[in-house]
Amino acid sequence: MPTWNPEELCKYYDIERMCIKINDDKFKEAGDVIKPREYRTVKRVPDDLGKFKWIEIELHTFANEYSKDFEEVLAIFE
Repeated sequence: MPTWNPEELCKYYDIERMCIKINDDKFKEAGDVIKPREYRTVKRVPDDLGKFKWIEIELHTFANEYSKDFEEVLAIFE
């Protein structure tokens, strides 16, 4: 199993959202017994704001690492 450092884990959770829909009919049919696969629908959706946030964080990291101005790094990136 891979090990994650805290920054990688935060990045992973920021770039993806999960939309969870509860299917009430299926839950009541099961006799109020919890069967997640039957009563819950999970849809994974990319989170564009999270992606842009992490691009900005990484560009700031590059700017600090190479002693450059953030605007200069941004111009290179563009």
